[in-house]
Amino acid sequence: MFVQAYQNINNGEAYWVTTDLFDTDNNDKIIEHWDVISAYKENPDTQRDQISGSTEPIDIDKTEDNKELVRNFLCDVMVLGRKESASRYVSFDNLAMHAALDVDPAENYVGSYDQVFKIVGQGNMVVAYSRLFYENTEIARFDIFRIDNKQIVEWWINQEPVPPKSEWVNGGKF
Repeated sequence: MFVQAYQNINNGEAYWVTTDLFDTDNNDKIIEHWDVISAYKENPDTQRDQISGSTEPIDIDKTEDNKELVRNFLCDVMVLGRKESASRYVSFDNLAMHAALDVDPAENYVGSYDQVFKIVGQGNMVVAYSRLFYENTEIARFDIFRIDNKQIVEWWINQEPVPPKSEWVNGGKF
């Protein structure tokens, strides 16, 4: 199960975007959980705002094909750094990207993904949870992709730095 939520805490004391992924057993009991939490700041540019955009899954019959497209994109481009392969999956120039203001453009992260841990999806919406190393920082990151006509057309990013191991309160982010 996957959810991304906008949170207004204590009548505006804090605003957050929280992305959660839950694994369940055969009885639908939660057995594992991963999350990323980042501060939300309203962005008047709806192409960049963290919570805007179309999120209703369609094309349910294409779920597996869309997950495979995202898996291949992440492996070829974001892990292996094959920027020349990107156009098979996405047009960075025409991409609607939704991320916090401090997140660099998506193409800047080409080759910085260390490991893709989970990929889930429904129809044209596919979610990946990954570890990145970017500008000497380890990052936990959720990427949410909207697929149209075998191309990534919209991309939501929620990420946070992984704290030092001495600060972990459980097994860490991964």
